[in-house]
Amino acid sequence: MNNSPLKRRLSEFGCYAVAAILIFIFLLPIYYILTMSLKLEVDAFAYPPKWLFIPTLKNYVAIFTDGNFTRYLMNSLIVSSCCVLLGIVVGTPAAYALSRTKNRLIPGLMFFILAVRLIPPMSLLLPIFSLYVKTNLMDTLAGLVLLNLTFVIPLNVWMLKYFFDDVPKEMEESAEIDGCGTLQTFLRVAMPLVAPATAATAIFSWIQAWNEFLFALVVTRLNARTITVAVTNYMNFEEMNWGKIAATAVVISFPVILFSIAVRKYLVGGMTAGAVKG
Repeated sequence: MNNSPLKRRLSEFGCYAVAAILIFIFLLPIYYILTMSLKLEVDAFAYPPKWLFIPTLKNYVAIFTDGNFTRYLMNSLIVSSCCVLLGIVVGTPAAYALSRTKNRLIPGLMFFILAVRLIPPMSLLLPIFSLYVKTNLMDTLAGLVLLNLTFVIPLNVWMLKYFFDDVPKEMEESAEIDGCGTLQTFLRVAMPLVAPATAATAIFSWIQAWNEFLFALVVTRLNARTITVAVTNYMNFEEMNWGKIAATAVVISFPVILFSIAVRKYLVGGMTAGAVKG
């Protein structure tokens, strides 16, 4: 009995130690990229590594003074925002309809929707490239949004369908007794109850559209190129401009981090929605 407080303290110390190690492992790449973006080229590859150095914004100034970089950043913002908005507008009613439809084919349809997400993107490059060339969608923001929606909408439908399943049917039946139609019940009863889950789904949709690289590399040239593809501008056979690459990586990460922090309470609420019933 006398050893129980000691054992408890040792157990807590072990948990904190493991947590500290994991945090260090996860933050080390972020720290490395961030410090590299603030170093001169000679300091970034100094051996032994320089832990103390004079920060410089030279790399950030260099990428933002490039007129194309600002356009790529705006393209990414436009594409991601459109994907989130259209994905929610299309995916939410579809998820609600699948949740309320009583049909033995629904499980098979949900599996098909999931299968779309499981297709390796690399296997779709050739047919998509050929289709976009024939339909004049190459190097257009509309084409890039449409391409991202083919992956964002299945994700939205899959996630939201099971959140709608947890909405009590009695509340919708009460609304119908009060004279609400299907659309009114959906907008006034079901949607407010799954609002946190909808916000969480929007976050995942934003992150997927913002970070998408492979298709943006293939179907864009200059006008619709996104910021993730802009990293390749600093890679060539002659040199790798690691300072600009690191600065671009920080700029790419910043909106996602900022957006996630701004809606973190909705993200947590959406992730835990439906965990406890009653």
